[in-house]
Amino acid sequence: MDANIGVALCKVNAGLGLNARKIMLENIERLRTLQLKADGELLEATRKASEALGKADDIGGLVACQNQIVKDQLALQSQYWRDMFATISESQAALFDSLKDLSSQWQKSCAEAIGQGSLPSSQEMPLQNWIKSMTDAATATFDSVSDATRQAVETANANLLASHAEASKSGNSKRAAR
Repeated sequence: MDANIGVALCKVNAGLGLNARKIMLENIERLRTLQLKADGELLEATRKASEALGKADDIGGLVACQNQIVKDQLALQSQYWRDMFATISESQAALFDSLKDLSSQWQKSCAEAIGQGSLPSSQEMPLQNWIKSMTDAATATFDSVSDATRQAVETANANLLASHAEASKSGNSKRAAR
């Protein structure tokens, strides 16, 4: 075996691990940024709610303030989870794309390391067929997880809108009863 081929094989293996780690750390950084943004928005909403509560001078004002607090908190949390699912989905897609690219490089390096020099056809390479089937299975799994995530976000949005409509209706009926 040529020493340069061994070095190439080691580089591809190390590159696979480093790239996966880079994607993971970038995802952690995005999630932390998302969390800090959400914390800041929640803090600001809490400040506004405290001000509104201080200005309420009757039971109607308190009920309206409570409804607004709930509405604001639900909207902020809904946006947070939409952003969270989008970030996770993007990270998974980047990782799968990276794995596909690096698995091709790894196959080529392995073929060269065992003296083949070039890749034979797919009928002659059971390892390539196995990796392709694993990649296809991972892609199908990712697609189904992405679809489930999208459906969960759509359901959460629908529930938020229904909850908001119910809270608004409840607040309006209580004011009308006065």
